[in-house]
Amino acid sequence: MIWIVMGILAVVAVVLLVLPVVRRSGQAAGGGLAVYRDQLTELEAESAAGLIDGEAAATAKREIERRILAEADRTGSAKNRLVVSSFWPLTLASLLVVGLGGWIYTEIGSPGLGDLPLSSRSDVAQTEDDSELAPLILRAEGRVGDNPFDLEGWVLLANTYAFANRYDDAARAMAEAVALDMNVAANLSRYGEFVTLSRGGVVTPAARVAFAQAQNLDSSEPIARYYEGVARAQDGDVAGALVVWRALMAKSSADAPWLEQLGRHITEAEAQIGALTLASEPEGLSGPTEEDIAAAAEMAPDAQLEMIRSMVDGLAERLEDEPDNL
Repeated sequence: MIWIVMGILAVVAVVLLVLPVVRRSGQAAGGGLAVYRDQLTELEAESAAGLIDGEAAATAKREIERRILAEADRTGSAKNRLVVSSFWPLTLASLLVVGLGGWIYTEIGSPGLGDLPLSSRSDVAQTEDDSELAPLILRAEGRVGDNPFDLEGWVLLANTYAFANRYDDAARAMAEAVALDMNVAANLSRYGEFVTLSRGGVVTPAARVAFAQAQNLDSSEPIARYYEGVARAQDGDVAGALVVWRALMAKSSADAPWLEQLGRHITEAEAQIGALTLASEPEGLSGPTEEDIAAAAEMAPDAQLEMIRSMVDGLAERLEDEPDNL
């Protein structure tokens, strides 16, 4: 469809460029003939008034008519030459402009995409395979190459790298975006995430700083909250990770994209804590009642964390005092 439109525009451009030239050439040709016609009219009027004798009038009339024929032949040939000589250069120029514009569009634009907002282009890019991501990456790289202060351009480039699993490059590109504006919590979180993914899922000190800064700007930032839990779990604080993840789960919308993965982490953390409890629970030690569980569910996250830790610590102390009581 785009090429049909461009072809129509090319034809219209040629017509608009050539038509004024043709009109001007026609006007110029008609100007000389009009002078001779006026002279012929004046001669006939003077002859009728007796201001010039018949033989002189006839001679003058033949001369004017000869000049009219000569002028008509000359201007007709000139007009044809002008139209022919003007038409092809203008046509070629129009086609060149349209062709060059089409080439630039196919190289830099996205003929396969509709008019999408920038945020939606990232979603489209995520569905592309590696061969289709390559030109998208080149265009994104070209965008920030032309304007290194383009914040949205760096974010787009970082996300496109991430879709291609180039997490090192994604982290570097997002670092450029963060450097341009350090007050965007989402960009800080994505930077920390890309650093983490580039290290095989280990939340590094640099990533932890980014997540902390993101939460200082927006305490509800989901990516930062999620990886805070991952960092706690990696430090051995599974109970703390569970509290963070449960709080995030409670505040997440039903269609949040991280719910499935978050649910798996919560299940694994609960199983790990349960296994620790069973392994260290002395014989005859009663577990929490249904009332205790209901009351714990109403506690604030910090209170839940304190309760879990006290239970684990109490079991560990009892096991240390009674190592044979398994």
